[in-house]
Amino acid sequence: MEIFALTLMVSFLATFGGKDQRLVADLVLKLGRSPGFVLVSALTSGLTGVGMACLGAALSGQLLGAERAYLIAAALAASAVWLFLPHANKMPKEPTRSLGAIAIVLILRQIVDAPRLAIFAGGAAIASAYPAAWGGAIGATAALWLAIGWPGPMAPPNAWRYGRLSLAIILALTGLFIVYIAQGPLA
Repeated sequence: MEIFALTLMVSFLATFGGKDQRLVADLVLKLGRSPGFVLVSALTSGLTGVGMACLGAALSGQLLGAERAYLIAAALAASAVWLFLPHANKMPKEPTRSLGAIAIVLILRQIVDAPRLAIFAGGAAIASAYPAAWGGAIGATAALWLAIGWPGPMAPPNAWRYGRLSLAIILALTGLFIVYIAQGPLA
């Protein structure tokens, strides 16, 4: 249950200011709200979240002890780096109304981003994909739905920069702590 809550919270917070959330907010501002955006954001967040949680659980199931801890720490560090780096969000001048095209672009933006790397770490932490997948998918979907309902503050590129930097520091410190525990005096 703890992994469910942690991945829900981290994926919700890590989605803020991310490329996928800004894309959804930009599309809503240019094209208007649509029930299709709600469905596409839920499906893409769910698919990518489940995929990364299953991958994390599968890889961690083959590792023992310190190696598993290093895998989790590496995923958290990669998530922190992703949150730390600024990402340009180039919006097309004439965005498509095709939900299929929007879904493909969202999936490509979400495959390896900060929330999905955190979901991967959650799946690897307990070697079970279900709690991490559900928590991550719900958290990321909720953040995208917030962009659909309230797109104005979500669209600017640096609107959530300090929050993303703070979360990056927390994830990096968590990864360092996991490595310390795995090889330190407590091991």
